[in-house]
Amino acid sequence: MSRKTKNKKSNSVVVKFRFTILRVTIFIVLAALLTFFSFMFKQQIESFLNYNSFTTVIDYNGVVMHTINVGQAEAIIISLPDGKNLMVDSGNSNEESKTKVLNYLENNFFATTQNKFIDYFILTHSDADHAGGVKAIFDEYEILNVYRPKIFSTKIANDANYSTTYKKREVATSVYAEAISAIYEEKCNICFSESGIEIKNETYKITFYAPIEDYYADVNDFSPIVVVYYNGRTIMLTGDISKEREIDVIKSKTLPTIDVLNVAHHGSKNSSCSEFLNAISPKYAVISCGLNNSYNHPNAETLERLHKFMNDNFIFRTDINGNIIINITTEHEIGVVLDVQNLKDYIKVEYIWAGILVFMFFITFVKLENPTKKSNKNKK
Repeated sequence: MSRKTKNKKSNSVVVKFRFTILRVTIFIVLAALLTFFSFMFKQQIESFLNYNSFTTVIDYNGVVMHTINVGQAEAIIISLPDGKNLMVDSGNSNEESKTKVLNYLENNFFATTQNKFIDYFILTHSDADHAGGVKAIFDEYEILNVYRPKIFSTKIANDANYSTTYKKREVATSVYAEAISAIYEEKCNICFSESGIEIKNETYKITFYAPIEDYYADVNDFSPIVVVYYNGRTIMLTGDISKEREIDVIKSKTLPTIDVLNVAHHGSKNSSCSEFLNAISPKYAVISCGLNNSYNHPNAETLERLHKFMNDNFIFRTDINGNIIINITTEHEIGVVLDVQNLKDYIKVEYIWAGILVFMFFITFVKLENPTKKSNKNKK
């Protein structure tokens, strides 16, 4: 008994291209518009795609301050309107802190800027929780200008022998020696932090109001008070300066009203005294501190003093809010982004642009046909 073999119908699809003058013209116009808007608003689009828990779209044409969550330590980096950047301190000397700083710089901060240098680096003082990551950062990035404290390492010959006309404050820690050694090896421009230093640009100014003396017994007091002026707004950076030195500064200098205060010494009760806060009247506060740290930072007394100028909604803490971004926009506004994730994969506009371009090409020029169905239709 024979069986008849049934031929299987082919379901193959044929790709045909439809190039006409009209279609090519439409594609070119749409591609040009896509390219223009993608790269005109590149930074805004990328900030939307990559940052979560945001309260505003970041205006990268303004000033953007990143306070990196490095536990009970401090590391801040600020992008400036001319494309340059300023970094203050480097986190702690432990590997976890170094990894957090380097990952954030690579995957977050430098992913949004074309400038891969650190133009200005301020080392506030010699403590490990501020100087501990200097070598790691200097090994990874080119540093152009350094502002260092007048604290000298006894472990580095050319630093210990540095000629001065005043009594030198010296330290013998290995962490500080490593930091100073990294600074010398970088062969960058090195300045000592002191009151009166100014970094000027057409749109912004960075002014040092402290230290006002060459020598202090406490290394914390070498911390500079630095104010970033932009668009009628101000950010104050304070390191670990004590209340005694804060009072010295307000007695000798006229300080501006401050919009954003980087709270001194992780919120210690021995800093951010009432007299100092009254002189600057801050509107926002950012505190770098570790979760459940043994110092109980920020101190309840310090928070109470800050509450006279702002409520809890304007006090931001790395132990609660993670990585923090403060943005002074070109429209004079202050935006805040909390819990900024340390990105592993940064989505660039180029990826989205290429995907949309391929899709536009497909729907404009490509037509899929099933020849079998077409043949059956013709037979009817």
